[in-house]
Amino acid sequence: MFLICSIFIDNCSNLRRFTIESCNRLSVCSFHRAPSLQILVIKWCSMVKDFTAVLPSLQKLDVTGTNFASFNLNSDFLEVLNLNGVCTQRDHKLFIRCPCLKELSLTKCDMLTDTVLEGILAQMIQLESITMSACPSISSLSVPGGVYTCSLTGHRRLKTLTLQLPINIQHLVLNNLAKFDPTLRLDFLKQCESSLKNLEVRAIPGEKEVILDLRNLESLTLDQGIHLGQLEIACPKLKYLRIQGCPRLTSLTMHIDKLSHLQIFHSSPLLALKCMSLYVNHVKHLARVLTYYCPNLETLHLHQSQISTGEYQSLGKAIPKLSCIILHDCIHDLSHQHVDISASDLERNTTIPLRVICST
Repeated sequence: MFLICSIFIDNCSNLRRFTIESCNRLSVCSFHRAPSLQILVIKWCSMVKDFTAVLPSLQKLDVTGTNFASFNLNSDFLEVLNLNGVCTQRDHKLFIRCPCLKELSLTKCDMLTDTVLEGILAQMIQLESITMSACPSISSLSVPGGVYTCSLTGHRRLKTLTLQLPINIQHLVLNNLAKFDPTLRLDFLKQCESSLKNLEVRAIPGEKEVILDLRNLESLTLDQGIHLGQLEIACPKLKYLRIQGCPRLTSLTMHIDKLSHLQIFHSSPLLALKCMSLYVNHVKHLARVLTYYCPNLETLHLHQSQISTGEYQSLGKAIPKLSCIILHDCIHDLSHQHVDISASDLERNTTIPLRVICST
């Protein structure tokens, strides 16, 4: 029985694949002059002190479950790189030169600095996807131009986030960014408004109001708005909406083109929601949506909608606490400025009537 502590591969012209797994004593890995090596696997090897690979033909690198004190990778053709647990201490080193890289994922890089990250990203001219999680030393990030997917989670010090040209971001994740200012987030979202289709965002601690005005957004997930009281969503093309972890949300405003396209049943009901303002042309399926989404709704404002008496009654029956519907520039069949629909007509268990008001 013997323990492998160091691996040196040099001048192996025919080697195409190399795999080593579960070697907890592995300390040094060095790969040079292996022009045919395409697949390299170093899995579950605890902490490797020194990893150096100059492999121009490398196409796949799997280092799952392995951390590195010094990581040096040079590859001309590698397109996907996932690293977990590099730069975990101040004296650790990270160098990556992969000009054809398209997908980069960095997780739990505790001591990764802005300067090192900037140098790594500067030469990745074909990068399309960047995922970074739990890198608490990062305070500034400039997302390379051309990136389609950007996911940033758990960066406690991140304050500055900018975009390089061309701006192509379609899927954006902004989670647990405690120092990120709401105004800066709004500016960042505006920069990628024309391309952004999918947004996943967690409210910033202490944030009481959020306004999202994104004309091409199709999918929105909003999470952990612990202190959030007011939310405005001006996303006319929205098809998927998920709001969760917002126990104090009492007011919601939505601008949307087609309510019938909106998927909301994967989201938790907004039990604290009392007032809703809705800008939508057609209110078909509105009672069905609101019954699930805001069962305790008391006041509903409809703007620029077309609505009939039957739809008032459907809303009143579906939401027992709904006491007032206010119409703003709506097409309706009201014969008076306001109409009261009794609780008995709505088959409610309470005595609360529903008042429909035409506001001019």
